[in-house]
Amino acid sequence: MSTTLSPYREEAAAGGQPPPTPPARSGGLAGWRSSWRVALRMARRDVRRHRGRSLVVLLMVGLPAMLVVAAMTIAATSQVTGAEKIPRALGSTQAAISGPVPEKISQGPDPVSGYGSTGGSGDATPIPGFEDGGTAFDNAEAIGRLVDGRAVPYTVGETRVQVGDRVRTLQSLAIGDPGGVGDKVTLVSGRWPSAPGEVLLSPSAVDGGLPSSGRLTQVAAKGESLEVVGTARAVGEWGTRFELVTTTPLWADSWDQGWLVDRETPVTWAEVQELNAYGLPVMSAEVLRNPPSIGELDPQIADQEQFGQARASMAYALLGGVLVILLTLLIGPAFAVSAARQRRTLALAAANGATTPQLRRTVLAQALVLGGLSAALAVVLGVLAAIAFVLVAEDREWMTTGPLDIPWGQVAGVVAVAVISSVTAALLPAARLGRLDIVGTMKGVHVPPPPNRLLPVGGILLAAVGGWAIITGAQTTGTETQILAGAVALIVGALLTVPTVLHLLGKVGGHLPLPLRLATRDLARHRSRSAPTIAAVLAGTAALTIGLVGATSDNAQRRQQYLPQTIVGEASVYDIGPDAGATAASLERYRAAVPDLRFAPTWVVSNDPGTSGSGVPFIAARPVGCTPEQTFRDREWEARQQASAPPDVESHPADLSSPCQLVGETSGTGRSVRVLDADEIVRRMGLTGAEAETVRGGGAVLMTLPSDKGLVTDGSVNVVYGLRTGGDAYAEDARLTDVTTVDLPVVTREHDRDSMPRSLMSGLLVPREAAEEHGWALTGAGLAVYSPSGPLTDLQEERLVAAAGGEGQVAVERGFVNELWMVMAVLLGIFTALLLVVTLTSAALSLAEQERDQATLSAVGASRGTRRIMAGAQAWLLALVGVVLGIAVGLVPGIAITYPLTGMSWDPASGAATTSEPTTVIPWLVLLAMAAVVPAVAGLLATLAVRGDPTATRRST
Repeated sequence: MSTTLSPYREEAAAGGQPPPTPPARSGGLAGWRSSWRVALRMARRDVRRHRGRSLVVLLMVGLPAMLVVAAMTIAATSQVTGAEKIPRALGSTQAAISGPVPEKISQGPDPVSGYGSTGGSGDATPIPGFEDGGTAFDNAEAIGRLVDGRAVPYTVGETRVQVGDRVRTLQSLAIGDPGGVGDKVTLVSGRWPSAPGEVLLSPSAVDGGLPSSGRLTQVAAKGESLEVVGTARAVGEWGTRFELVTTTPLWADSWDQGWLVDRETPVTWAEVQELNAYGLPVMSAEVLRNPPSIGELDPQIADQEQFGQARASMAYALLGGVLVILLTLLIGPAFAVSAARQRRTLALAAANGATTPQLRRTVLAQALVLGGLSAALAVVLGVLAAIAFVLVAEDREWMTTGPLDIPWGQVAGVVAVAVISSVTAALLPAARLGRLDIVGTMKGVHVPPPPNRLLPVGGILLAAVGGWAIITGAQTTGTETQILAGAVALIVGALLTVPTVLHLLGKVGGHLPLPLRLATRDLARHRSRSAPTIAAVLAGTAALTIGLVGATSDNAQRRQQYLPQTIVGEASVYDIGPDAGATAASLERYRAAVPDLRFAPTWVVSNDPGTSGSGVPFIAARPVGCTPEQTFRDREWEARQQASAPPDVESHPADLSSPCQLVGETSGTGRSVRVLDADEIVRRMGLTGAEAETVRGGGAVLMTLPSDKGLVTDGSVNVVYGLRTGGDAYAEDARLTDVTTVDLPVVTREHDRDSMPRSLMSGLLVPREAAEEHGWALTGAGLAVYSPSGPLTDLQEERLVAAAGGEGQVAVERGFVNELWMVMAVLLGIFTALLLVVTLTSAALSLAEQERDQATLSAVGASRGTRRIMAGAQAWLLALVGVVLGIAVGLVPGIAITYPLTGMSWDPASGAATTSEPTTVIPWLVLLAMAAVVPAVAGLLATLAVRGDPTATRRST
């Protein structure tokens, strides 16, 4: 007995996949729950049955989520706050004290991070027995009595040591009892230092070539020898890894110093406030573990803390919104292609009585299952990747982190975002099921409706409004909500134009060669599958464009504002020892140590009262029409300025720049008078002919500004030299006495960025011979160092540092260094990989869906090369359209972000902050390379996916 099946059931039986039986209908909540249980069960079965397709979807959903989870975990672990700071900041002690400052202070729970402390509530209470100007070691006993415990002094600085013919500068910690502070200093090998000159080195310093035991030569004027007695790990409060630990300071200049409080009882919040009255900021372990409430803080500190929390909440909200949009767009292609592949199965279900809501639940249930599974895998893999990175970073000392900190709240948010984004991405394919053509789908005929003509118009208008909101919000410091809403509108508006772009692409493709014609036709016909892929590429490219424009513009502004201290390739030496300045002894020491270099001493007018006995030397250039006294203190100008100022603004004379004060000690532009040998001025300024002869004859070089009109008359500049009295130049009793003036022949140079470093940041360069002839009291300001053979080499720099020892600072000018290139390279690499993954996975799913089309092409004689070109052209076009649209969309917020990044500038002449036009630099070369390389690579890889001849099957059409 034979059984006759309906055509639809024949198709199902032939395919070996019987259509699912729809559940019995029942009303109310019970029926709804039953339907969803069935849909989820079917979704789990479908995921297991189609493992390849499911793995691709898991990759597209899980990869972005995994990267986000890993980044969050690494960031949370590296941000050491609150009680996490105790091991490295305090070790086993109860508190750390710094200061004191002259005023009483009010502090927050952590005085050195967050919003720290505030002062201004009166003079600090004197500390009994405290020696002003003494070191932390000198005052340890006084602090110990104050806190009723043992105060362990510490100080931070640099130690220079000789290693063969090279010099190493080591970040160093001197601490009174390194063995009694717990995890802050951990002994790895050897023993603790017990005498002056004994030191511990870090394992990384030993790995870098320093000995783990024995003698070590310290590079200093005294030539002291150090004894290495072991190795130890020591960390600072800010994550600094110290390379050398000792019990007595080996350096003259300290960056930081203070005391660790070692006692049995904790330092409470009440005791912290008592110590604040002495001007002492305190970091207490007890307070870090149990911080005071907002109500217990000083009102100013409390307001700042609440403001910071509100800003952080807003930032997280913005980040979450952007993350949802980005993940939804990146995930969209997976479910769009997956829904297209299931079109026939869903049509079979519909033919057997499944309703549209049931079909939609089937698609959405698959999104729930795949999204949840992807999110779970992303959390596990992301956390494992973060742990591996932190372990490697700690071992190689790339960074200092606290204990592993997994931000479960934020991770849960990423899971929710991944699931929501998956369901959101599946909503559009699910919504189309109401218009499913059952008969056409069963026959394999797909005729897409023409695109809506009003949709692209609305998209262009929406994108224009979004762009306007972004630009105006950035220009007028608008709210983050306005900028975020503008970004969403811009992206959504651009996405609305994608179907029309694909439709037009299909029309244009009719004039292309056969493989390209087939590719463009397929993309246009399957817009529901192609548009989400383009949207994902668009989103990723837009995000990358924003980052590149912002980073490039910020880097360009920093390059423009960079002020070389001297000529690139040369060096400046500043002595900081007792014989400060370029004395004859120090000059001979340097010449003997590095004979192949040239040294040019520089001087300034002395500010030492001892040079005159009756006042402090003063020097300035006098503009025409100004008296010598006005170059020192223009009281009439100050009175007029203060009278015209608003009543609620208090002006200080130092803030008022008179036209009579252009170059000199009271210059409002910060331009000073510097003295060099005449030949050195000629060399540095590149003077020749008559100008060089003017300087050698006692003439000066003036760096002019537009405001310097009237400063030079008849080829000379009038210089005022005298003695200022009264201590503070702006005190009411301050006067200028013993005034002399001299006219110096002058060579002018425009005060631009090329001449500024050559002038050593000065306004007026005067030959030493002329200064001595006129009796000016001079003091050494350092040495200008250069090599006749070219820029200083690294070896010459090390020899110069060795000659400076512990009493000099050496600064070699290497020019501007682009510190953002690594960030830009990482951004480019991550987003390029992400774009390729999105494009290729979508192309792979599309090729799987096109099996019947590929078989038909093969049957009619299409070669593998033709089919490869078609597959590659599809991937190339998908990536190209997405990248081009993404660059266009990303440029608008990218330009907008340059306003807060570069809108605030500063005047190199005055050093004052200014608001100026933003520096906007678009990296066209990088963007064009991305638009060329990403589609090309995607197309090339897609061609390799076509292997062998497909299995020919009988088609119904």
